[in-house]
Amino acid sequence: MITDVVMPNESGATLVHWLRERRPELPVLVISAYTEDEQLVRGMRAGELPFLRKPFGAKELVDATREVLERERPGEDEDAGQLR
Repeated sequence: MITDVVMPNESGATLVHWLRERRPELPVLVISAYTEDEQLVRGMRAGELPFLRKPFGAKELVDATREVLERERPGEDEDAGQLR
């Protein structure tokens, strides 16, 4: 899941917490132009939540997404998830 820190009617921290309670295995990438949410900032500093600061390009998004997915599947073969 990719979520922004700031969203209408909800915070990214609340969404991540809610989803992690229900799906702890769900890979999460947090994006934001600023980090006013102290709970998320603490999680990012502790390495619990991968974070990508805006603005970013397509390559940075792809690289960060790949890193999150690989982190969630330790020990899996590099070719296992690739389409042929």
